[in-house]
Amino acid sequence: MIPPVSVSTTTFRYTLDALVARSNDFSRVVEVLDQAAASVGAPSRTHVDPERVLLWRDLIHLARDIAQVRDDIDGVIATIDPDESARSRIVTGAPWPAVRSLSEWVITHTPRVPAVPTFEPMIATTRAFGVSGPRNLVDRSLRIPTADSPVRIDRFDTPAGTRFEVYIAGTDFSAGPEDPWWAGSNTEFLRTGQSRSMSATETA
Repeated sequence: MIPPVSVSTTTFRYTLDALVARSNDFSRVVEVLDQAAASVGAPSRTHVDPERVLLWRDLIHLARDIAQVRDDIDGVIATIDPDESARSRIVTGAPWPAVRSLSEWVITHTPRVPAVPTFEPMIATTRAFGVSGPRNLVDRSLRIPTADSPVRIDRFDTPAGTRFEVYIAGTDFSAGPEDPWWAGSNTEFLRTGQSRSMSATETA
């Protein structure tokens, strides 16, 4: 039997919000992979391109793997109090797809005004050595950081030279404007072409 664990309301809600945000992210990734697989096209009986077949199969398998991860997360979310789950889906932006057409219109018609970048200092919190390279998209999705340490940079030495991969946390709908990763940074970038979350990532 697992002993009970005492968790503060703030910590619990942050964890729940993170789970819901990840579920939403994985759903979007699955949608993109399905679209990519459809673009590549299923193998034809009359014309078989081995590389196209392999790419199509990889996209299908990736979509299924990520969908399984999303379903596992949703299973955890389903065990939580319905009121808390509904609150979390609201603060993490679940209603936004309902106004997708409006947001696309705003993005299309809002003029971008170049802004002098205000650099947000970043402090390296942890360093790890000997980390293996990601094998696939699932490995990469699992490396996406949380708002506690919102930027992760992996460096690998390869035969072709040094390679970097940068992972950043998503914007936080429950954060305030003092946090570079608050949801308002999306509007800030849309309006000026620059945001504190972007400058923080660049300085990192």
